Amino acid sequence: MTGFRGALVAREAGPYGWLTPFIADIANQHPAFASQVLCLTRAELHFLGLASVAINIHPDGAARREAFVRAYATVERRVLLTRYAFGGNRARATAVLKLSRKIAGDLWRPASYCRLLALLDCPYAAQTLRHLPTVTRQRLRDLEALPPVYRQPVPMRTIRKKGDRHKLVFALEAVERVRPDLTPAQIIASLKSAKPNGIDGWARRHFQRAPFPTAPTASLGIARLCDDDLGVASPLEDYDALANAALEFDNCIRSNLGSVLRGQSYFYRYVAKGAGKGTAIVELRHMPVIGWVVEEALGPDNDDLPAHHRMAIITLFKKAGIIVAPPLRSPDTGWFEII
Repeated sequence: MTGFRGALVAREAGPYGWLTPFIADIANQHPAFASQVLCLTRAELHFLGLASVAINIHPDGAARREAFVRAYATVERRVLLTRYAFGGNRARATAVLKLSRKIAGDLWRPASYCRLLALLDCPYAAQTLRHLPTVTRQRLRDLEALPPVYRQPVPMRTIRKKGDRHKLVFALEAVERVRPDLTPAQIIASLKSAKPNGIDGWARRHFQRAPFPTAPTASLGIARLCDDDLGVASPLEDYDALANAALEFDNCIRSNLGSVLRGQSYFYRYVAKGAGKGTAIVELRHMPVIGWVVEEALGPDNDDLPAHHRMAIITLFKKAGIIVAPPLRSPDTGWFEII
């Protein structure tokens, strides 16, 4: 091993680590480059690192590498990348050349350059990389962690510290599940309103706006139960209705949002005949095999109802085809497990 290659590689991996042999080959071929080989700019190092990794991906990487080395001092850098690294893809070469000037820090490991090149295959990630003022390994990991459609500037701006990355990924997947009425573009647009360090609050607001399942009585064609002698039971069909009822009755039913969205519970506001305000909150519970059951009915402050109101609620729901659990029939009757 002679010349610059021997001198550089002799000191363990050399001053440029894994890239030292590649740089030494260019120095041996081009004296003008050799004169400045120990003071290469950061942008030049990242350019050579990206070129080396991209070339080595090809089956004929050795031949491409030799051709790149020979042409290095005589051919424009964009042309070098187009010909030898990206198989004639000028747009890809242009993008990589621009990115090499924005990469922060010292020479990266080959795996980091591979990660960058792979992200360029995702149109959303490629667009975001073009907009980043600097490209760091941390930002690459953030971008890679996001689902492909969310690798866009707005989600990236939401990641402000290390722990935000996985929190945002989980929040995006959770919101997609509870908001099937929204497209990814609409979910991203809503992220603009997220406050700093406010991923939790943003996700919670989406849960509160999630479309409720169809009310159990709606399948009977009578979502709102109404009888001149028994009163009216109206389903609470969204979070606002649930929250308003919680304020009216001074109870905690809004905390049952999750069980409603999972189809485990549903709540109705019952107004007795002649009452000027709400009489009770009625909870329906979905039981295996049996289906929907009237589980509980309580008045303001979760107070027990007098017998005549309980009987009116029982009759009203039974007329709609929904059976009633024992505790509602008699407060002294315990519930039982069904296996």
